[in-house]
Amino acid sequence: ISSFIKYADFHSNIIYWIIGYVWIFFTSIVVLWIIINKIKNAKSFGIDEKYRILDIDSGYSKVERFTKKFSASGFMKIFVYLVSIFIYFKRPINSIYFCKVCINGLKQISINLDNKHRDEIVIKTIKIIKHNLTKDEIIIRLSFDEFLIVFIDKNIDFVNDYYSYVSSNFTSKKYYNDFKHTISVSHGIVKYVKKEDIYDCINKASRIANIEKKNNEINLFFN
Repeated sequence: ISSFIKYADFHSNIIYWIIGYVWIFFTSIVVLWIIINKIKNAKSFGIDEKYRILDIDSGYSKVERFTKKFSASGFMKIFVYLVSIFIYFKRPINSIYFCKVCINGLKQISINLDNKHRDEIVIKTIKIIKHNLTKDEIIIRLSFDEFLIVFIDKNIDFVNDYYSYVSSNFTSKKYYNDFKHTISVSHGIVKYVKKEDIYDCINKASRIANIEKKNNEINLFFN
């Protein structure tokens, strides 16, 4: 507004007044829209204060927002593109990956622990899972030992590298004294397809993780 007033000669042409009021009205609407969305997001996406991670309801709600943007077509696709570039200064979403991570053995560790030490174990687990992730990833706690990580605009190599890090850290000497138990990690990675139901995608990732878990148990038995 200040730059507009500085360079516009209001005395010479009334069109400057019209452009000025239109510009002020437009920018006010945009700013108000951003503020309302920020408030709505803060209220709708509750984070567990103890573990600092999304629960199932809040996490799925957030994922649905991203998948709708990703699946947009026609005029809506152009609108989402413009909003992403000019208002949020972000590129449009090009890919979404669902990664189901199961921490096998975590329940057995916690059976004989009191609530305090059980919480400590979960917090250490989440710390490992969250390491090396960016603010764009969505982490959802599905159960005591199951987590869903949704990768936004990352390629499959990034997802595989992330899982390799998580898997190796649970069995590393660095964390052995924390858990005092052999932990294995199984996972399932699925690429989201436009307009696919997110629950179908999550179920696919779960089935892959369960198959991997069974294969690991069979290998351990024969070893």
